[in-house]
Amino acid sequence: MPSKVKKVHISTHSGKLEGLHSINTSPLNNSFCKKNSKIKSMVCSSCYTHRFLGRRPNAVKAFKRNGKLLSDKILKEEELPVLNDRYVRFHSFGELINTNHFNNFMNIARRNSGTTFALWTKRKDIVQRNMHKVPKNVILVYSTPKKDGANFIPRGFDRCFTVYSKEFVKKNKIPINCGGKKCLDCLICYKRSSGIRYVNEVIK
Repeated sequence: MPSKVKKVHISTHSGKLEGLHSINTSPLNNSFCKKNSKIKSMVCSSCYTHRFLGRRPNAVKAFKRNGKLLSDKILKEEELPVLNDRYVRFHSFGELINTNHFNNFMNIARRNSGTTFALWTKRKDIVQRNMHKVPKNVILVYSTPKKDGANFIPRGFDRCFTVYSKEFVKKNKIPINCGGKKCLDCLICYKRSSGIRYVNEVIK
């Protein structure tokens, strides 16, 4: 009897991300996340996912399993999910683990050519080494690593996402254009035609 195909877990959401699906991994098992979580100046030290996973043991298991599945090897076509969505997010929780992880994300996007995927990542090193593998239906969002950091768009990325403290926003008059409504009612991160390349949010 053939072995059962392992499936990538697809997350559903409430709140800001209500109506969107996403594919996530756990920062608890990611060496990049664990290293940066110990640095106070890094956004990772205030990681929302850590707080979320503390309340959701089932998500801990699903995200950990996704991380192993996506990073251990390149998945076969029959192991890649088929989605019926206009927009899907890569990583509302988690971060790229390695090149296999990135390539599997790109293969998922390639298999679902009618869906627009947005990938949030701080790992520009992985992305820029593999830029030739990014299909047209993927939007690359560079997630600024530092709290109150200087936002910039690395080579090959479509836009930059930065979080700021309330104090920094007030002192420096930072325009906040993320928050206050659901992502599906906004979509500036998911559409190249939005014309907005810098997305700013107040840190949670």
